[in-house]
Amino acid sequence: KDTGNIEKASIIYQRLLGSDISHDVQLKCIMFLLSEAEFPDNTWKQIEVSYRTLLNDERGVSEETRKKLKKTFMKGLLRWMKSLPVEEVTILKVILQEECENILKEEDEEGVVIALETLCLMELWNMIKDISLSGRLPVLTDKQTLLFSQFGENKSTGLSLCCLATVMMNTKQIKDGCKLADEATSISPDICEYWAISCVSHLMSHDYHKTINVAEDGLKRLSNAPYYIKDILNIFFKVFIIN
Repeated sequence: KDTGNIEKASIIYQRLLGSDISHDVQLKCIMFLLSEAEFPDNTWKQIEVSYRTLLNDERGVSEETRKKLKKTFMKGLLRWMKSLPVEEVTILKVILQEECENILKEEDEEGVVIALETLCLMELWNMIKDISLSGRLPVLTDKQTLLFSQFGENKSTGLSLCCLATVMMNTKQIKDGCKLADEATSISPDICEYWAISCVSHLMSHDYHKTINVAEDGLKRLSNAPYYIKDILNIFFKVFIIN
């Protein structure tokens, strides 16, 4: 890691993780792989086993380290999900969903924020898949509305604005929804998913010229989209541009 050669370091840490090592070394390995490494094939399965083992080690792992490990685990899995095919993502989503819901029950403010952010992002990805099939924003469930409203309260990030925009549009406040979705793309212009939500919001407001412009801008950011919804977004934007 000190030499800057992340790939070589990742290979070493992966090999160490598969050997008989102490909990301290085990912790160092998985913290590095979750924080620094590119997706290491199926090593996440091995990491999950080590992660569970460390969490159950009440004597050897302090409460502060346990909290840090949980947050790093969530961030690492979310980062890897963006580069995985659908079949791998499905498995990770189940693990991550459960992990986030467990953290929401704990008294760790930073962990709760990360968990809410992660859940909102996964719901947004699901929503984009639904939009691509129907061409319209799906009706939010009560659980989604509560989640998006809770996370969108601070309006400080592109994701929080995007979440709040979907709530607004579901309550027929289309104009406000368009404004919030546009603000999301302004704050985080490289996030392709926000352009998709903005595109739908302008379609709902019957501003077709703006819809096409937003679709073109979204298409330019396609390389930044999660791998498993990249094709969906590609077709999604092109349909709006062509039609």
